[in-house]
Amino acid sequence: SIKSQMIDGLYRRIKGLDPSAVLGRGYTITRRLPGMQIISNIHDIDLYDRLNIEFVDGTARAIVDKKNLKPQRIQVNKDNKK
Repeated sequence: SIKSQMIDGLYRRIKGLDPSAVLGRGYTITRRLPGMQIISNIHDIDLYDRLNIEFVDGTARAIVDKKNLKPQRIQVNKDNKK
């Protein structure tokens, strides 16, 4: 039935967002030690911070020895051509 197809589709979407499913696709969850705060961007860490990196099959510890910022993209606006 349409209802069961909708429920199945929603279930698959929710299951795809499960952290273990995301890790299984090659992503990691990186946390700063000792407080285990999740790191979402380069500005969340400093040199020599200790990190815990969670993979699908285990964890690793790392120390930040270098940071590289991506160059900022310039957005083109049709009106002012910048």
